[in-house]
Amino acid sequence: MTPKKNNSYCHYPFFQLALKQWEKGHGIITAAPCCNALRPSNDFDALKIKEKLQNAPVPLTPKEIFFGSEMEELRNDMMQGKKNPACQVCWDMEMRSGDASSYRLMSDKPDDFDLEDINLSGLDLAFEEDCNLRCRMCSPGLSNKLRVDLKFFRENELKIDSWGSGVNDFEPNYDPDSENQTYNFDNESVQWKNILDNIHELRTIKATGGETLLSESFNQFLDVAIETGNAKNITLEFHTNATVFTSKMMYKLNFFKKINPTFSIDTANEKSYEYIRYPMSWKMLEKSVYKFIDNIDNEKVDLIHINSVMSVMTAFDYRELCDWVKQIGRICDTNMHLWVDELWPKEKAINITYLPHQMLSQLRNEYYLLDEQYNIWKKGRNMFFSIKHVINLIDEVLSKEENTQREKMLYEIRAFDASRKQDYHDFLHPWIIEFLDEESYD
Repeated sequence: MTPKKNNSYCHYPFFQLALKQWEKGHGIITAAPCCNALRPSNDFDALKIKEKLQNAPVPLTPKEIFFGSEMEELRNDMMQGKKNPACQVCWDMEMRSGDASSYRLMSDKPDDFDLEDINLSGLDLAFEEDCNLRCRMCSPGLSNKLRVDLKFFRENELKIDSWGSGVNDFEPNYDPDSENQTYNFDNESVQWKNILDNIHELRTIKATGGETLLSESFNQFLDVAIETGNAKNITLEFHTNATVFTSKMMYKLNFFKKINPTFSIDTANEKSYEYIRYPMSWKMLEKSVYKFIDNIDNEKVDLIHINSVMSVMTAFDYRELCDWVKQIGRICDTNMHLWVDELWPKEKAINITYLPHQMLSQLRNEYYLLDEQYNIWKKGRNMFFSIKHVINLIDEVLSKEENTQREKMLYEIRAFDASRKQDYHDFLHPWIIEFLDEESYD
Protein backbone atom coordinates (compact mmCIF):
# COMPACT_ATOMS: atom_id res chain seq x y z
CA MET A 1 0.00 0.00 0.00
CA THR A 2 1.21 3.51 -0.81
CA PRO A 3 0.34 6.86 0.82
CA LYS A 4 -1.76 8.88 -1.65
CA LYS A 5 -3.88 11.99 -1.58
CA ASN A 6 -7.04 9.88 -1.94
CA ASN A 7 -6.33 7.64 1.07
CA SER A 8 -5.33 8.17 4.71
CA TYR A 9 -2.51 5.61 4.82
CA CYS A 10 0.96 6.39 6.18
CA HIS A 11 3.87 3.96 6.49
CA TYR A 12 5.06 5.19 9.91
CA PRO A 13 2.38 3.74 12.26
CA PHE A 14 3.03 0.27 10.80
CA PHE A 15 6.71 -0.01 11.71
CA GLN A 16 7.90 3.00 13.72
CA LEU A 17 7.63 4.81 17.04
CA ALA A 18 8.80 8.36 17.68
CA LEU A 19 10.12 8.62 21.24
CA LYS A 20 10.86 12.31 21.61
CA GLN A 21 10.02 13.05 25.21
CA TRP A 22 11.84 11.35 28.06
CA GLU A 23 12.11 12.32 31.70
CA LYS A 24 15.07 11.56 33.91
CA GLY A 25 14.12 8.78 36.29
CA HIS A 26 10.91 7.98 34.42
CA GLY A 27 11.94 7.11 30.87
CA ILE A 28 9.53 7.59 27.96
CA ILE A 29 6.62 9.91 28.77
CA THR A 30 4.91 10.05 25.38
CA ALA A 31 5.10 8.34 21.99
CA ALA A 32 3.75 8.67 18.45
CA PRO A 33 4.41 7.15 15.02
CA CYS A 34 6.38 10.23 13.91
CA CYS A 35 7.84 13.42 15.30
CA ASN A 36 5.34 15.69 13.53
CA ALA A 37 2.47 14.10 15.43
CA LEU A 38 4.14 15.45 18.58
CA ARG A 39 4.33 19.05 17.40
CA PRO A 40 2.79 21.47 19.91
CA SER A 41 0.09 22.46 17.41
CA ASN A 42 -1.05 18.86 16.96
CA ASP A 43 -3.38 16.81 19.16
CA PHE A 44 -1.74 13.41 19.31
CA ASP A 45 -2.91 13.13 22.91
CA ALA A 46 -6.25 12.24 21.34
CA LEU A 47 -4.91 8.68 21.39
CA LYS A 48 -4.20 8.88 25.16
CA ILE A 49 -0.73 7.33 24.85
CA LYS A 50 0.81 9.93 27.15
CA GLU A 51 -1.90 9.24 29.74
CA LYS A 52 -1.27 5.50 29.46
CA LEU A 53 2.49 5.90 29.96
CA GLN A 54 1.98 8.15 32.98
CA ASN A 55 -0.38 5.66 34.64
CA ALA A 56 1.55 2.46 33.84
CA PRO A 57 2.60 0.65 37.08
CA VAL A 58 5.91 -0.31 35.39
CA PRO A 59 7.55 1.37 32.39
CA LEU A 60 6.18 0.06 29.09
CA THR A 61 8.68 -1.18 26.53
CA PRO A 62 8.64 0.39 23.05
CA LYS A 63 7.14 -2.81 21.64
CA GLU A 64 4.33 -2.78 24.25
CA ILE A 65 3.54 0.81 23.25
CA PHE A 66 3.65 -0.07 19.54
CA PHE A 67 1.20 -2.97 19.92
CA GLY A 68 -1.03 -1.11 22.39
CA SER A 69 -4.70 -0.45 21.65
CA GLU A 70 -4.01 3.23 20.88
CA MET A 71 -1.64 2.51 18.00
CA GLU A 72 -3.89 -0.31 16.80
CA GLU A 73 -6.78 2.17 16.60
CA LEU A 74 -4.68 4.55 14.51
CA ARG A 75 -3.60 1.76 12.14
CA ASN A 76 -7.19 0.55 11.76
CA ASP A 77 -8.38 4.06 10.92
CA MET A 78 -5.74 4.39 8.24
CA MET A 79 -6.61 1.06 6.64
CA GLN A 80 -10.30 2.07 6.61
CA GLY A 81 -9.62 5.46 5.03
CA LYS A 82 -10.44 7.46 8.18
CA LYS A 83 -8.48 10.62 8.99
CA ASN A 84 -7.52 10.21 12.61
CA PRO A 85 -7.16 13.61 14.37
CA ALA A 86 -3.81 12.48 15.79
CA CYS A 87 -2.34 13.20 12.33
CA GLN A 88 -3.84 16.67 11.89
CA VAL A 89 -0.47 18.19 10.93
CA CYS A 90 -0.53 16.26 7.65
CA TRP A 91 -4.23 16.72 7.01
CA ASP A 92 -3.73 20.50 7.29
CA MET A 93 -0.71 20.45 4.97
CA GLU A 94 -2.58 18.44 2.35
CA MET A 95 -5.59 20.72 2.53
CA ARG A 96 -3.34 23.68 1.68
CA SER A 97 -1.02 22.00 -0.78
CA GLY A 98 -1.71 21.96 -4.49
CA ASP A 99 0.64 19.00 -5.04
CA ALA A 100 -0.44 17.25 -1.83
CA SER A 101 2.88 17.70 -0.02
CA SER A 102 2.90 16.34 3.52
CA TYR A 103 5.08 14.26 5.80
CA ARG A 104 2.64 11.36 5.39
CA LEU A 105 2.94 11.35 1.61
CA MET A 106 6.73 11.39 1.89
CA SER A 107 6.83 8.61 4.48
CA ASP A 108 9.19 5.77 3.63
CA LYS A 109 9.56 2.19 4.86
CA PRO A 110 12.33 -0.37 5.47
CA ASP A 111 13.39 -2.60 2.55
CA ASP A 112 11.89 -5.69 4.16
CA PHE A 113 8.64 -4.01 5.25
CA ASP A 114 5.62 -6.34 5.09
CA LEU A 115 2.15 -4.96 5.78
CA GLU A 116 1.00 -8.51 6.50
CA ASP A 117 3.63 -8.92 9.24
CA ILE A 118 3.59 -5.69 11.24
CA ASN A 119 6.45 -5.26 13.68
CA LEU A 120 8.37 -2.49 15.40
CA SER A 121 11.50 -2.16 13.28
CA GLY A 122 12.05 1.61 13.34
CA LEU A 123 12.60 4.21 16.04
CA ASP A 124 12.67 7.98 15.80
CA LEU A 125 14.60 9.10 18.86
CA ALA A 126 15.35 12.49 20.40
CA PHE A 127 18.59 12.35 22.33
CA GLU A 128 20.20 14.84 24.71
CA GLU A 129 19.89 18.51 23.87
CA ASP A 130 23.67 19.07 23.97
CA CYS A 131 24.46 21.44 21.12
CA ASN A 132 27.24 23.69 19.83
CA LEU A 133 24.99 26.40 18.34
CA ARG A 134 22.47 28.99 19.55
CA CYS A 135 20.06 29.11 16.61
CA ARG A 136 17.51 31.92 16.72
CA MET A 137 14.51 29.80 15.73
CA CYS A 138 15.28 27.07 18.31
CA SER A 139 14.51 26.90 22.04
CA PRO A 140 16.35 26.10 25.30
CA GLY A 141 14.56 22.74 25.46
CA LEU A 142 16.29 21.67 22.23
CA SER A 143 19.70 23.33 22.64
CA ASN A 144 21.40 23.72 25.99
CA LYS A 145 23.58 26.50 24.55
CA LEU A 146 20.50 28.72 24.26
CA ARG A 147 20.43 28.86 28.04
CA VAL A 148 23.12 31.52 27.67
CA ASP A 149 20.50 33.68 25.93
CA LEU A 150 17.74 32.64 28.33
CA LYS A 151 19.87 33.72 31.29
CA PHE A 152 20.62 37.05 29.57
CA PHE A 153 16.92 37.63 28.86
CA ARG A 154 15.96 36.95 32.47
CA GLU A 155 18.71 39.17 33.87
CA ASN A 156 17.60 41.99 31.57
CA GLU A 157 13.86 41.39 31.99
CA LEU A 158 13.38 40.47 28.34
CA LYS A 159 10.70 37.93 27.43
CA ILE A 160 10.54 35.77 24.30
CA ASP A 161 6.87 34.79 24.08
CA SER A 162 7.43 31.54 22.18
CA TRP A 163 9.78 30.35 24.94
CA GLY A 164 7.22 30.94 27.65
CA SER A 165 8.93 30.48 31.00
CA GLY A 166 11.69 28.44 29.39
CA VAL A 167 10.41 25.39 31.22
CA ASN A 168 8.53 22.74 29.26
CA ASP A 169 6.21 20.17 30.80
CA PHE A 170 9.00 17.59 30.68
CA GLU A 171 11.60 19.78 32.43
CA PRO A 172 10.84 19.21 36.14
CA ASN A 173 14.42 19.78 37.32
CA TYR A 174 15.33 22.61 34.96
CA ASP A 175 18.02 24.98 36.21
CA PRO A 176 18.17 28.18 34.09
CA ASP A 177 21.67 28.95 35.36
CA SER A 178 23.14 25.70 34.03
CA GLU A 179 24.36 25.94 30.41
CA ASN A 180 25.20 22.27 30.03
CA GLN A 181 22.41 20.54 31.94
CA THR A 182 20.79 17.60 30.16
CA TYR A 183 17.33 16.52 31.19
CA ASN A 184 15.13 15.26 28.37
CA PHE A 185 16.66 11.86 27.61
CA ASP A 186 16.92 9.04 30.14
CA ASN A 187 19.84 6.83 29.15
CA GLU A 188 19.60 5.01 32.48
CA SER A 189 16.01 3.85 31.97
CA VAL A 190 14.97 0.24 31.49
CA GLN A 191 13.43 1.32 28.18
CA TRP A 192 16.75 2.54 26.78
CA LYS A 193 18.36 -0.72 27.90
CA ASN A 194 15.53 -2.60 26.19
CA ILE A 195 16.22 -0.75 22.93
CA LEU A 196 19.93 -1.62 23.04
CA ASP A 197 19.19 -5.26 23.98
CA ASN A 198 16.84 -5.58 20.98
CA ILE A 199 18.95 -3.69 18.49
CA HIS A 200 18.93 -6.76 16.23
CA GLU A 201 15.22 -6.15 15.47
CA LEU A 202 15.78 -2.63 14.17
CA ARG A 203 16.03 -1.74 10.49
CA THR A 204 15.74 2.06 10.63
CA ILE A 205 16.83 4.62 13.18
CA LYS A 206 16.02 8.31 12.97
CA ALA A 207 17.79 10.53 15.43
CA THR A 208 17.62 14.16 16.54
CA GLY A 209 19.17 16.20 19.32
CA GLY A 210 20.30 18.88 20.31
CA GLU A 211 23.11 18.34 17.90
CA THR A 212 22.70 14.61 17.35
CA LEU A 213 26.34 13.85 16.60
CA LEU A 214 27.39 15.32 19.95
CA SER A 215 24.95 13.18 21.93
CA GLU A 216 26.57 10.66 24.26
CA SER A 217 23.58 8.31 23.93
CA PHE A 218 23.52 8.52 20.11
CA ASN A 219 27.18 7.57 20.09
CA GLN A 220 26.41 4.74 22.51
CA PHE A 221 23.80 3.44 20.06
CA LEU A 222 26.28 3.60 17.18
CA ASP A 223 28.90 1.73 19.23
CA VAL A 224 26.50 -1.04 20.31
CA ALA A 225 25.21 -1.47 16.74
CA ILE A 226 28.77 -1.76 15.44
CA GLU A 227 30.02 -4.05 18.23
CA THR A 228 27.09 -6.46 17.86
CA GLY A 229 27.38 -6.57 14.08
CA ASN A 230 23.88 -5.13 13.57
CA ALA A 231 24.95 -1.84 12.00
CA LYS A 232 25.09 -3.53 8.60
CA ASN A 233 21.31 -4.11 8.80
CA ILE A 234 20.32 -0.60 9.89
CA THR A 235 19.51 2.44 7.78
CA LEU A 236 20.59 5.44 9.80
CA GLU A 237 18.79 8.75 9.38
CA PHE A 238 19.76 11.68 11.55
CA HIS A 239 19.33 15.42 11.82
CA THR A 240 22.50 17.42 12.22
CA ASN A 241 23.58 21.01 11.83
CA ALA A 242 26.39 19.45 9.74
CA THR A 243 29.16 21.30 11.57
CA VAL A 244 30.77 18.43 13.53
CA PHE A 245 31.69 15.69 11.06
CA THR A 246 34.93 14.38 12.58
CA SER A 247 37.14 11.55 11.32
CA LYS A 248 35.97 9.37 14.22
CA MET A 249 32.31 9.98 13.40
CA MET A 250 32.81 9.27 9.70
CA TYR A 251 34.52 5.98 10.60
CA LYS A 252 31.45 4.93 12.62
CA LEU A 253 28.88 5.98 10.03
CA ASN A 254 30.43 3.83 7.30
CA PHE A 255 29.56 0.65 9.26
CA PHE A 256 25.83 1.16 8.64
CA LYS A 257 23.78 -0.25 5.78
CA LYS A 258 22.59 3.15 4.58
CA ILE A 259 23.21 6.72 5.70
CA ASN A 260 20.52 9.28 4.84
CA PRO A 261 21.27 12.47 6.77
CA THR A 262 19.28 15.67 7.12
CA PHE A 263 21.45 18.75 7.20
CA SER A 264 19.76 21.66 8.97
CA ILE A 265 20.96 24.58 6.86
CA ASP A 266 18.59 27.50 6.49
CA THR A 267 20.49 29.69 4.07
CA ALA A 268 23.61 29.75 1.91
CA ASN A 269 24.00 33.48 2.42
CA GLU A 270 27.12 33.69 4.56
CA LYS A 271 26.01 36.72 6.59
CA SER A 272 22.49 35.41 7.22
CA TYR A 273 23.82 31.98 8.20
CA GLU A 274 26.23 33.39 10.77
CA TYR A 275 23.48 35.61 12.17
CA ILE A 276 21.03 32.74 12.63
CA ARG A 277 23.36 29.84 13.49
CA TYR A 278 25.47 31.74 16.01
CA PRO A 279 28.40 31.31 16.71
CA MET A 280 29.19 29.11 13.67
CA SER A 281 30.96 30.49 10.60
CA TRP A 282 29.87 29.59 7.06
CA LYS A 283 33.43 28.50 6.19
CA MET A 284 33.50 26.02 9.10
CA LEU A 285 30.13 24.61 8.03
CA GLU A 286 31.31 24.07 4.46
CA LYS A 287 34.53 22.46 5.67
CA SER A 288 32.51 19.97 7.73
CA VAL A 289 30.06 19.22 4.88
CA TYR A 290 32.95 18.52 2.51
CA LYS A 291 34.52 16.24 5.11
CA PHE A 292 31.30 14.21 5.07
CA ILE A 293 31.30 14.09 1.27
CA ASP A 294 34.97 13.11 1.05
CA ASN A 295 34.79 10.36 3.69
CA ILE A 296 31.38 8.72 3.31
CA ASP A 297 30.94 5.60 1.20
CA ASN A 298 28.80 7.04 -1.62
CA GLU A 299 27.11 3.69 -2.18
CA LYS A 300 25.54 4.02 1.27
CA VAL A 301 23.88 7.39 0.63
CA ASP A 302 20.61 7.39 -1.32
CA LEU A 303 19.50 10.86 -0.36
CA ILE A 304 20.66 13.93 1.51
CA HIS A 305 17.90 16.11 2.91
CA ILE A 306 18.53 19.79 3.46
CA ASN A 307 16.05 21.21 5.94
CA SER A 308 15.61 24.96 6.01
CA VAL A 309 13.43 26.56 8.66
CA MET A 310 11.66 29.48 7.04
CA SER A 311 11.67 32.75 8.94
CA VAL A 312 11.93 36.44 8.10
CA MET A 313 15.71 35.95 8.33
CA THR A 314 15.81 33.38 5.49
CA ALA A 315 12.77 34.26 3.37
CA PHE A 316 14.72 36.00 0.59
CA ASP A 317 17.65 33.57 0.45
CA TYR A 318 16.20 30.50 -1.25
CA ARG A 319 17.59 30.99 -4.75
CA GLU A 320 21.10 31.11 -3.28
CA LEU A 321 20.40 28.05 -1.15
CA CYS A 322 19.05 26.11 -4.16
CA ASP A 323 22.23 26.82 -6.10
CA TRP A 324 24.37 25.66 -3.17
CA VAL A 325 22.36 22.44 -2.72
CA LYS A 326 22.64 21.77 -6.44
CA GLN A 327 26.43 22.19 -6.19
CA ILE A 328 26.66 19.75 -3.26
CA GLY A 329 24.57 17.21 -5.17
CA ARG A 330 26.93 17.35 -8.12
CA ILE A 331 30.01 16.85 -5.94
CA CYS A 332 28.71 13.88 -3.96
CA ASP A 333 26.63 12.41 -6.81
CA THR A 334 23.52 11.72 -4.80
CA ASN A 335 19.86 12.75 -4.71
CA MET A 336 19.22 16.01 -2.88
CA HIS A 337 15.94 17.11 -1.30
CA LEU A 338 15.58 20.66 -0.07
CA TRP A 339 12.59 20.92 2.26
CA VAL A 340 11.46 24.35 3.41
CA ASP A 341 9.98 23.79 6.85
CA GLU A 342 7.37 26.01 8.41
CA LEU A 343 8.36 27.73 11.61
CA TRP A 344 6.99 26.36 14.84
CA PRO A 345 5.58 27.26 17.19
CA LYS A 346 3.72 29.29 14.59
CA GLU A 347 3.37 32.16 17.06
CA LYS A 348 7.09 32.98 16.91
CA ALA A 349 7.50 36.66 16.13
CA ILE A 350 9.90 35.92 13.24
CA ASN A 351 7.21 34.02 11.29
CA ILE A 352 6.86 35.31 7.70
CA THR A 353 3.08 35.37 8.11
CA TYR A 354 3.56 38.57 10.14
CA LEU A 355 5.06 40.42 7.15
CA PRO A 356 3.02 42.94 5.12
CA HIS A 357 0.90 41.52 2.29
CA GLN A 358 2.92 43.39 -0.32
CA MET A 359 6.12 41.68 0.79
CA LEU A 360 4.43 38.28 0.99
CA SER A 361 3.15 38.70 -2.56
CA GLN A 362 6.69 39.35 -3.74
CA LEU A 363 7.91 36.26 -1.91
CA ARG A 364 5.13 34.16 -3.38
CA ASN A 365 6.07 35.14 -6.93
CA GLU A 366 9.74 34.33 -6.26
CA TYR A 367 8.91 30.95 -4.72
CA TYR A 368 6.69 30.06 -7.66
CA LEU A 369 9.59 30.67 -10.06
CA LEU A 370 11.96 28.67 -7.85
CA ASP A 371 9.54 25.77 -7.70
CA GLU A 372 9.33 25.73 -11.50
CA GLN A 373 13.09 25.93 -11.93
CA TYR A 374 14.48 23.60 -9.28
CA ASN A 375 12.09 20.71 -8.83
CA ILE A 376 13.92 18.38 -11.21
CA TRP A 377 17.59 18.56 -12.02
CA LYS A 378 18.44 16.07 -14.74
CA LYS A 379 22.24 15.96 -14.72
CA GLY A 380 22.97 12.58 -13.18
CA ARG A 381 20.81 12.85 -10.08
CA ASN A 382 17.59 14.53 -9.02
CA MET A 383 17.07 17.59 -6.89
CA PHE A 384 13.67 18.10 -5.33
CA PHE A 385 12.79 21.50 -3.93
CA SER A 386 9.68 21.31 -1.73
CA ILE A 387 8.12 24.72 -1.25
CA LYS A 388 4.58 24.49 -2.68
CA HIS A 389 3.19 24.04 0.83
CA VAL A 390 4.74 27.42 1.72
CA ILE A 391 3.27 29.03 -1.40
CA ASN A 392 -0.14 27.80 -0.31
CA LEU A 393 0.47 29.01 3.24
CA ILE A 394 1.19 32.48 1.84
CA ASP A 395 -1.98 32.32 -0.27
CA GLU A 396 -3.93 31.48 2.88
CA VAL A 397 -2.42 34.47 4.71
CA LEU A 398 -3.05 36.79 1.75
CA SER A 399 -6.73 35.79 1.75
CA LYS A 400 -7.12 37.20 5.27
CA GLU A 401 -6.76 40.62 6.79
CA GLU A 402 -3.16 41.80 7.07
CA ASN A 403 -1.64 41.00 10.46
CA THR A 404 1.76 42.67 10.59
CA GLN A 405 3.62 42.31 13.86
CA ARG A 406 6.54 44.67 13.29
CA GLU A 407 6.95 45.75 16.88
CA LYS A 408 6.83 42.20 18.25
CA MET A 409 9.26 40.98 15.56
CA LEU A 410 11.64 43.85 16.20
CA TYR A 411 11.56 43.20 19.96
CA GLU A 412 12.59 39.54 19.55
CA ILE A 413 15.30 40.28 16.98
CA ARG A 414 16.76 43.07 19.14
CA ALA A 415 16.70 40.85 22.24
CA PHE A 416 18.89 38.26 20.51
CA ASP A 417 21.06 41.01 19.03
CA ALA A 418 21.74 42.32 22.52
CA SER A 419 22.61 38.86 23.84
CA ARG A 420 25.08 38.24 20.97
CA LYS A 421 26.32 41.82 20.39
CA GLN A 422 24.95 41.77 16.84
CA ASP A 423 22.92 44.29 14.84
CA TYR A 424 20.29 43.13 12.35
CA HIS A 425 21.23 46.00 10.03
CA ASP A 426 24.47 44.15 9.29
CA PHE A 427 22.86 40.82 8.40
CA LEU A 428 19.28 40.84 7.11
CA HIS A 429 17.82 41.40 3.65
CA PRO A 430 17.29 45.12 2.88
CA TRP A 431 13.50 44.71 2.59
CA ILE A 432 13.30 43.14 6.06
CA ILE A 433 15.49 45.89 7.47
CA GLU A 434 13.25 48.52 5.86
CA PHE A 435 10.15 46.89 7.36
CA LEU A 436 11.70 46.69 10.84
CA ASP A 437 12.87 50.31 10.69
CA GLU A 438 9.65 51.79 9.31
CA GLU A 439 7.38 52.78 12.19
CA SER A 440 4.54 53.57 9.81
CA TYR A 441 3.92 49.81 9.51
CA ASP A 442 2.63 49.73 13.10
